[in-house]
Amino acid sequence: MWNSDILGDLDPGALASAQFRARPRRSRSSRARQARKRRLGEDGRIVRLFGREAIADERAGADFIGVHVVGGGLRSSLLERGCLVGDVYIPALRAGARLAAHRVATPFVDVGSLAAYVGANRAWLAARGVRSWIAPGARVSASVDGSIVGAGAIVAADALRSVVWPGAHVREPVADAVVTPHGTVRLPA
Repeated sequence: MWNSDILGDLDPGALASAQFRARPRRSRSSRARQARKRRLGEDGRIVRLFGREAIADERAGADFIGVHVVGGGLRSSLLERGCLVGDVYIPALRAGARLAAHRVATPFVDVGSLAAYVGANRAWLAARGVRSWIAPGARVSASVDGSIVGAGAIVAADALRSVVWPGAHVREPVADAVVTPHGTVRLPA
């Protein structure tokens, strides 16, 4: 499972393979530089999540990034609704399950806020050395300086420093915004 607000260049197949080679562990979660704190024991297993009481001696800190390989033992306890960490992982730890961490060196970006989402898009442009990007199939007849324009979008008015989703239509000028097929959300000033 990969949390939808996390961007990163991680190979899910390699992560899953690492988990299966490490049997009999019941679950494995990735480690990177950003996101929620957790603590690791001497053998690399997770012993504390989100400041809760540790279930064993803590030896190192780590960051939980929201990429998971969940083994069969925990899959059977997944809820239709709720929090994977609070309702499944923490009770499993308390019941003696071994949740292991997998270390990765790949940078990750949490895009769980509007500002972080736009920032990640701007970083994508900067990493490619371009000021703007227009997907094939987009129709643009106005300035899109500093913007990303998705496939099938129609830009009939200036869209500056914005993200225009596939299929969206820019009819009036926007700046520092995300334009979706259902409306426009402007970044706070």
